[in-house]
Amino acid sequence: MSKAAAQNVIEQRKQRWRELYDPAAGRKAVFMIGMNDAQSPGAPYVPPYPENKAARIDAAMQNYHVMLDRAGWLDDDAIPFAEVHTGTEIFAELFGCGVYRNDGAMPSARPVVFEPRDVAKLKVRPVMDSPLTLLFEIGDELRRRAGADVLLKIPDIQSPMDIAALIWDKTSFYMGIHDDPAAVEDLALMCRELLIEFCDLWLARYGRDFIAHYPAYYMPVGLTL
Repeated sequence: MSKAAAQNVIEQRKQRWRELYDPAAGRKAVFMIGMNDAQSPGAPYVPPYPENKAARIDAAMQNYHVMLDRAGWLDDDAIPFAEVHTGTEIFAELFGCGVYRNDGAMPSARPVVFEPRDVAKLKVRPVMDSPLTLLFEIGDELRRRAGADVLLKIPDIQSPMDIAALIWDKTSFYMGIHDDPAAVEDLALMCRELLIEFCDLWLARYGRDFIAHYPAYYMPVGLTL
């Protein structure tokens, strides 16, 4: 399928998603068909470790081209995208959490808060002066290779309370919700501010329409949970 034909198919699918989100349009459903294509398999899994930057980009591009090819013959509403693959640790790391990476497993954050008074000691690094800059470097390279119009899948955002529960050791975090809710709220608000900073930068750089982290819905408006 030519680039022009692919762009036409993708725009038609985007329009169907827009109609789904518009109650006045009357569209009741869209269809995404999950499948494994033995003739054009996706890239082997690459753990989202910093040292795997080049391999992560190559894998994302290989998967994008598989989706682009599939859009030429599979008549559903899936939209090809390039993925900036991450784990759940990406925001907790900015609060000083160590990250466990081992033997191809998904990375995970190690807590740094064990009691309420630890919250006041936290210092948060600015997004663009932190490991999160790697995600923008990957996104920039995917856009360079695939074209400025390629949709990116947004990283694994989590929620303020999800992130707080990674930063604060869970055995005392749940007790803290009961015994010291103000400290829990303070930490969740710090996480919220970090998410706002990140999302503002991400959407300004790559556009306000994106592919949701999971499931891979096209999002020209709104947010996903």
